[in-house]
Amino acid sequence: MDENTYNLATSAFPSYDNATKIQLYHFLKTVENFVHPSIALNIVFSIIGVFTTSFHLFVLSQKSILKSSVILIMMGVALCDILAMVASVFYNILYLMIEFNVKPCEPPLSLPPFHMYWINIVINDFFRRCSTWLSVAMALIRWIVMKYSTRRAFRKVTLSKFGAYIFMGALALSLPLTFIFYFRYDIVKIGDWKPLNNCSKSANFTVSLNIYNLVQSEVYTANDGLVGKVYQLINGTFSKLIPCFLLPILTTLLIAELRKAKDHQRMLNSTTRLGNFPETFSQGVASTERTTGLVVFMTVSTFVIEVPGGIVRVLQFGYTDLGYWRLATSVGQICSLFFVIHASLQGVIFFLMSSQYRRTVSKIFKRDRPRVVIAVSSHFS
Repeated sequence: MDENTYNLATSAFPSYDNATKIQLYHFLKTVENFVHPSIALNIVFSIIGVFTTSFHLFVLSQKSILKSSVILIMMGVALCDILAMVASVFYNILYLMIEFNVKPCEPPLSLPPFHMYWINIVINDFFRRCSTWLSVAMALIRWIVMKYSTRRAFRKVTLSKFGAYIFMGALALSLPLTFIFYFRYDIVKIGDWKPLNNCSKSANFTVSLNIYNLVQSEVYTANDGLVGKVYQLINGTFSKLIPCFLLPILTTLLIAELRKAKDHQRMLNSTTRLGNFPETFSQGVASTERTTGLVVFMTVSTFVIEVPGGIVRVLQFGYTDLGYWRLATSVGQICSLFFVIHASLQGVIFFLMSSQYRRTVSKIFKRDRPRVVIAVSSHFS
């Protein structure tokens, strides 16, 4: 082991013994090796995802589909995903610019790119939190509809208007955490820049330029970083872990209700052989199964994507070494890549799983197609 590696490991994990800090440092470097490729892929998939998810949102907005609160919440999820991906494109591009900011012969970035970088991170965090909680609300409402569909008191939860209230409520409840998160970092001057004498641009610079960087704000670092630790604990728990704890429970309940509906269908089919009721009921169960399948897909995929980020955020409450912060940042970047891939493919999954979705897409592409009228004339002599 060379001295440089030991010094870097000590800087990253000063709280551990020599053997442990070296192992943790090698693990950190392994994770960080995936980060740079993931940033480039994140930008590409985010750009693709903005277009595919926008079309997905347009399909969901059609009258033939938009008939329930669950579909409107799906639209809310799609809208949040679009805005999160737009922010992801900007902050990842700006991140690469900031990372290679200071070069001997090129002037550093001015202040605005740093502000834009941080604002887009905050926007991305806000809409991802909203998307996660909307997925929870969607699964909960779907379960209520299946469980208590015959009770009049619960019928209002199926209305599109109720879905709009849920969407606006998710935005409002997410704002306080976003407001606190915005003040996590300050953009400060860390030095002065002048080109080296051997640079071609050196003659054009008579004054030095400011070098900026993001540092944790005094509010977050006061009292041994108590505010920052508490925020990470609350944000990780509320934004990630609680939704990810609820999603598997709701998924299990949905699958149980779906099995009950299938059992009821089989019982009716075996006892009633005449009339159209069994066929109509079978069609209703099939439609319910498809909708529930889409909800289950969205809840399970959201759980898989968000739970790692929640764990590393909560762990930052007790583990404050610089290496853990770097590890949490790297895990967040990788999870962000999976998020944009998932969002990009959502419309494709819906197309494959829902016949009604396929019919709506088909109608959209056929809508503006001009009709061809073939006139056939007969001549009798």
